[in-house]
Amino acid sequence: RQAWVRAKEELARLDGEGKAKQYNTAWIRQKIGGQETQSLGGLKIPVFLCLVKSLELECSNPPCKLVDQHGEVSGILHKDVLENYGDVVQVNSVLLLRKVAVIVTACKQYVNISCDNLVAVFKDSEMTQVADLPRRDLGHSWPMRKGRTDNSEHLASFFNPSSSRCEASSPSARISSTY
Repeated sequence: RQAWVRAKEELARLDGEGKAKQYNTAWIRQKIGGQETQSLGGLKIPVFLCLVKSLELECSNPPCKLVDQHGEVSGILHKDVLENYGDVVQVNSVLLLRKVAVIVTACKQYVNISCDNLVAVFKDSEMTQVADLPRRDLGHSWPMRKGRTDNSEHLASFFNPSSSRCEASSPSARISSTY
C-alpha cells in the first residue's frame, strides 16, 4: 500500500496536467477491444502505473499479472528486467512505465515490459529511479503495426536473448531513495 501511494504521488508530481490518469487497465481493455487495435497488433501507451500481482519466475521472459485500481491485465517481462532489477521488481512492487507496448494476439493481450519502459520501481518504502519521464511523452497513445512497433528494435530486443538494451540501465546506473 505504501509503495502504491508513493508511486501515485510521484506520477502526479511528474504529470501536473493529469494526462497520465487515463492510461490504466480499464483504458487498455477498452482500447484493446476495438477492432482497429486488433488489426494493428496492439498499441503503445505513454505511461502506465501498475502493481505486480504475480510473477512466474520459472520462465526466461516471465509472464506476470499487473493490477491498478481499475482491474488487471496480463504482462510479460523481458528477462533483462529481472537480471538488472530483480532485487526490486518483484511481486507487490509498483512499476512506473513509459512508452509501453500493449500486444494483441489471437487469444489475449498483454503489456510488454522491457528495461526501456522502466521509469521507477516502488518497493515498500524505497523508490528506484531508472529513467526520466519527460512531460512531452505523457500526452497520447499511438498504434503499432503488426509484428513491430514504430521503433522495431524495441520488440526485436525483447525476443532476442543476446540483446544488450539494458546495459545503459544497469544496476550501478540507477538511483535509489528511501522515503
